[in-house]
This record gives sequence, structure tokens and C-alpha cells, in this order.
Amino acid sequence: MDLIKNILISMRPKQWVKNVFIFTGLIFSRNLFHIDLLARVGAGFLLFSLAASSVYIFNDIQDVEKDKQHPDKRKRPLPAGLLSIQQPMLFLLAWQFLHWAPDIS
Repeated sequence: MDLIKNILISMRPKQWVKNVFIFTGLIFSRNLFHIDLLARVGAGFLLFSLAASSVYIFNDIQDVEKDKQHPDKRKRPLPAGLLSIQQPMLFLLAWQFLHWAPDIS
């Protein structure tokens, strides 16, 4: 359970809030309540957020040694030693698999 928690922390879901701007097209076109469009944009929001999270994780892997010296960043799961380098890399590989998987819609 700690593994999932630490992966989620590393994904920085608090940063996903800024991705709600993906919904502005629906709002300004007055299509916000069209369920099919809302579902597509919602899926886009989720995929965009996961893509951003993979960049955060990749950056954390690259900067782990520098982050260990930083007063705030050293508390993140990777520099704190709560995750091994391999664990978030598995997330990245899984995300790549999902990203390249055939479209099921």
C-alpha cells in the first residue's frame, strides 16, 4: 500500500488542477453538458494529467541525487528513499504501454 501511495505522491496530483483548462473549449462552445463530448474531454484530461505525471517522475529519477540535497525536494518519495529508482520506472513503462495500446474507443 505504501508503494501505491508513494507513486501517487510522485505523480503530483495537486498539479493536475491546472489541467482543467482543457475543458475551456467545451465551456466556450456551450457544449459542457453534452455527455459524449464531456466524456472525451474528461478522458483527455486524465491522459494529459498522466502524461504530466510521467514527466514529473522522469525528472525526479534524473535529479534524485540533487534532490537529496534540497531542503524541500529531499522529502519527496524518491530522494527520501521511500521508492527505489526501479519502482517509478515501472510506472513509466506501464504508462508507455497504455499510451501505445490500440485505441479502444
